[in-house]
Amino acid sequence: MKSAQSTNTFLLGRRLDAGLNQTQLAHLIGVGRKVYARAEAGGEPQARHAARFSAYYGVSSLVLFHPELVNHD
Repeated sequence: MKSAQSTNTFLLGRRLDAGLNQTQLAHLIGVGRKVYARAEAGGEPQARHAARFSAYYGVSSLVLFHPELVNHD
């Protein structure tokens, strides 16, 4: 089961901490606002967009969009 809650909580929290709106943060990441909004709502972006999220946040896209698959031991 995908943990959309943890992904959208992470993205929303980071955006709010930065004091940015979705359009501004999408621009910084290099994706469109709709792509960012879908990801923040718990959707999984296409691989090319997931790579941009991963690079921006400094975590693998697996950790960001599929945290349930990562061993937390």
